[in-house]
Amino acid sequence: SAAMELIARHHLGELYWLVGPSYELCRPEFKYLVEFFQKLDAIESLSMPASKHQPCSMVLKGGIEIATITAQETQKLAGRAPDGILGCEAAQLDFEAFLKMLGRLSEKDGWLWLSGTFENNSYLSWYSEYYEKWIVDNDDDGKAFSLPTWENRAVYPGGWDDPKIIEL
Repeated sequence: SAAMELIARHHLGELYWLVGPSYELCRPEFKYLVEFFQKLDAIESLSMPASKHQPCSMVLKGGIEIATITAQETQKLAGRAPDGILGCEAAQLDFEAFLKMLGRLSEKDGWLWLSGTFENNSYLSWYSEYYEKWIVDNDDDGKAFSLPTWENRAVYPGGWDDPKIIEL
């Protein structure tokens, strides 16, 4: 859902970040984006090093940039302000990284899409707190949704009836 959100909005800006606790945890969403934009022959340049511990980036025809950034060091959430951010594995991001992303987005009134699975201890975290806050009407104008695992058709093409889900 995160990659699809960026795909739907990519034409509305010039720069997008995928921010995760590590470069590795941004890669699945980045790969979904690459696959989609390759089908459209829309990629001008692509950098996806073999090492999963390095950043990835692409520039689409027309100049739109998409890059992965690690939140391990919040000072890396700097430079040009993005038009949108996908927070990858957001339950694993710390609150400081969340605040830094909001700060970077404020310059352009950008959007933030947080995606990730609640971890064992995340039910007591900022991520859980904001999920509870945003699942109802709120002053932040935030929205929260919970999707079951089998709705990820990239991993479970058969949805609820996928053999992997049935096996579980």
